[in-house]
Amino acid sequence: AGGEELAALERRLREELGSLSAARRAEERAAAIGDQQRELEREARADEDELTELTGWLDGWEALRAACERRVETARAEATRAVRLEAETGPVRTRLAAARERDRLTGAAAAAEQRLTGARERAVTARTAWLDVKERRLEGIAAELAGELAPGTACKVCGATEHPDPARAAAGRVDRADEEAALAAFQRADGVRE
Repeated sequence: AGGEELAALERRLREELGSLSAARRAEERAAAIGDQQRELEREARADEDELTELTGWLDGWEALRAACERRVETARAEATRAVRLEAETGPVRTRLAAARERDRLTGAAAAAEQRLTGARERAVTARTAWLDVKERRLEGIAAELAGELAPGTACKVCGATEHPDPARAAAGRVDRADEEAALAAFQRADGVRE
C-alpha cells in the first residue's frame, strides 16, 4: 500500500479510535446517569412513602386535634371541680382533724385519770403505812428512851437518875430510821400523785 492509502487508513483508524473513545466516554456517562437515575428513583420512592405516611397522619390530624381539645376541656373542667371540692372539703378536713385530736385527748385523759387514781391509792397506802409506823414508834418510844438510859444520868422525860423498871422493847419494834423511811416513801408517792 502506498503512503496515501496508509495515511487515509490512519485517518480512518484515528477517527474510529476517536469515535470509540467518545463512545466509551458516552457509555461511562450513561452508566453514571443510570446510577443517578436509580438513586433519584430510590429517593422518589422514599419521598412517596414518606408523603403517604404524612398524608395518612395528616388525614387523622383533625380528629386527633379535636380529641385532644376535648381532653383539654375535660381536664380544665375537672381541675376547676377539684379546686371547688378542695375548698368545700377544707372545713370538713379541719373538723375531722379536730375530732381525731378530741378522740386522742379523750383516750389520753382516761389513761391519765387511771394513772392519777393509781397514784392516789399508792399515796394513801404509803401515808397509812407511815402513820402506822409512826404510831407504833410512839407506842414504843418509852423503850427507845429507856435504851438511852445509863445509871446515874438523868432521864430525859422525868429527870430521875435511878431507873428501877425501864420499858422493854416489844417484838416488831420500830425506830426512827423505820419512821423516816416510811415518811420518805409517802413523800415520793405523794410527789408522783402531785
